[in-house]
Amino acid sequence: MNVESANGGIVFGEAQDFVLIAVGTKLGEVCLLRMHYPQNYMADKACSSSEVSFLGTFEVHHAWVTILCWCKCDVEMHHAGGCGGKLFLATGSSDGSVKVWCGDIQAFGLMPPNSQQMPFSLLRQVLFGDLMPVTSLVMTVPSGAANHLLLAVGKGCGSLTAWECSLSGECMREAEQHQAHSQVVTGIGWAFGGRCVYSCSQDNMLRAWLFHGGQLIPLPFPEGSGFYDSDSPGLSSELPASVLDCYFGLALSKGSLTLVAVRGIETDMVNPMYQSRHVP
Repeated sequence: MNVESANGGIVFGEAQDFVLIAVGTKLGEVCLLRMHYPQNYMADKACSSSEVSFLGTFEVHHAWVTILCWCKCDVEMHHAGGCGGKLFLATGSSDGSVKVWCGDIQAFGLMPPNSQQMPFSLLRQVLFGDLMPVTSLVMTVPSGAANHLLLAVGKGCGSLTAWECSLSGECMREAEQHQAHSQVVTGIGWAFGGRCVYSCSQDNMLRAWLFHGGQLIPLPFPEGSGFYDSDSPGLSSELPASVLDCYFGLALSKGSLTLVAVRGIETDMVNPMYQSRHVP
């Protein structure tokens, strides 16, 4: 089961702020839930629980939904009949297909619970099924081009695909690296206004790519960063780089100033004095 909250958790509705939560299922469906923010907050004790509404389900794939990603755009689309911001949902599946769905934010705020119809329409099918499961997915609106969408897709075979389209679904450019990694791509992040993509994998590699034209061009990491060179000095005062294993995810700060990666530890190579001990 895959859970994703809309745009980091916040979507502005017509009457009050609310959160949309999308849950992907093994049946290829997405369940939508809506939670309104409480009227007030208290630091010393928990506030009353907010009302959570089950909006309904809709089919997005014919196989297991493995990953979801939200993106919010405030640009009006008069030609599409929209009167406000748009909400985009990218869905990836175990069959390798990727789709982008579009809906009006205000419509989600006004939806009654247990609706039979969802205010979502298919914007475009980005990738068709190739039996290579989608393991990483990230979507954003690039800086300086608020009427465009950027999408990056990582798969279990180690491939990486970058895609740009207009808000009407017209593909503008696409690039693919079939051998970006030798194992499962576990994390992707857009950086520097959509000009670069970071990717990490279970092959113990963190890589940077320049999305230029129809190409993904490999970029070197700055010297001394300690990310790319496995022979670099210890990344902490206790753990040398040689004991760090696979990458399991990454995150970028606003403005792409800081990159954080989640890694495993090769316990067999850790000095016993650093290993946790069972205390009876």
